[in-house]
Amino acid sequence: MMSVVEAQRFRFPYQGDAATREKINAGLMEYQDMHLSHAGSLVRHGHYGKIDFALIEVTKINEDGTAVRPRRAATTTSTWSSPTRSSSR
Repeated sequence: MMSVVEAQRFRFPYQGDAATREKINAGLMEYQDMHLSHAGSLVRHGHYGKIDFALIEVTKINEDGTAVRPRRAATTTSTWSSPTRSSSR
């Protein structure tokens, strides 16, 4: 949906929907193809500069407010959501 409303200018490490693929192929969105396991390290080490916010996919929000994340995102979610993470750039 974010691609459809043009709310996204950069996508990594993977993409899976037709609208995003269309934007990437048309040169309207930057895309960096990589294995998911590389993304967290690149962010932690400041490769992308300071990140102000991240959208984190969840499959369910429990009654107590905790979130259930897809298995593929579980290993990198702490990188995106860490309030103490700092950037070297």
